[in-house]
Amino acid sequence: MTKRVSLRGRRSKKSKRALKSPQTELRSEPAVPVGDLRPVARILAIDDDPAMLSVIRELLQREKFDVTTANDGQEGMNAFNRTSFDLVLLDIDMPEVSGFEVLRHIRSRSNDVKVIMVTGLDDLEHGIQAMGSGANGYITKPFGVGDFIHEVKRILED
Repeated sequence: MTKRVSLRGRRSKKSKRALKSPQTELRSEPAVPVGDLRPVARILAIDDDPAMLSVIRELLQREKFDVTTANDGQEGMNAFNRTSFDLVLLDIDMPEVSGFEVLRHIRSRSNDVKVIMVTGLDDLEHGIQAMGSGANGYITKPFGVGDFIHEVKRILED
């Protein structure tokens, strides 16, 4: 059993004043985070449309992701070979080296990196093919900003 000891009536007037002085006054303030301690996800975005690539980069950088971009499939494969990424956003329909070819290249080197296929083709067949080829997700263009960011975060958390 714990015995409580009361200090009431035992303080001098001087100690009571010290407790009320502004120098020793304790304040309860909400904690302010100094910074986000989570590691920053590295994302590679590959798309042959410069305007779309610019939008994707801007959206992801606003969310504090580390973003690398590539203008075509070959450039994307080269970037993937040089650096490790947590996620690849990959356009399906690109000239010369298609998104599916890039996906096969990625999967031949890593099953850990997440891949979201992005296309302007609103075609269920492409979605099924992308998922069957090893993609973790599929997004059609045009996409809503909120939906896009939600899907990126969801795939990264899986």
